[in-house]
Amino acid sequence: MSQSIVPSARLDVYGDEVRRRAAELPDITYRTDLLDDAAIGPALRNYILFTHWPELVYGDAVPETTTIYCNRLYWFARVADRMAGQGAVQDQLYELLEEAPAGLDWEAAQEIVRDASRP
Repeated sequence: MSQSIVPSARLDVYGDEVRRRAAELPDITYRTDLLDDAAIGPALRNYILFTHWPELVYGDAVPETTTIYCNRLYWFARVADRMAGQGAVQDQLYELLEEAPAGLDWEAAQEIVRDASRP
């Protein structure tokens, strides 16, 4: 796993906070029922965390956009891997890949997606 990807064990402490905040997001809906799914929940929770509240993880030392994006990509790719066969999720993964910041090359993004599919 890339050095910039924050491991799930370090992110577990934010689970209840992410669940609470996700329910309060205006105009954005997540399948909150999936947050309790043993296979999908942790990855979805971590994706939501890095998408909306990376400062919870980093405090005042929020890193550059590329690091946050890499974490978002990794955790969403894990969601997509666990929901294989659901085309809408794969489409969302491709859309996220298209949002890559200028400092991240295509090979690096593909490596993150491959890493996310490993057990």
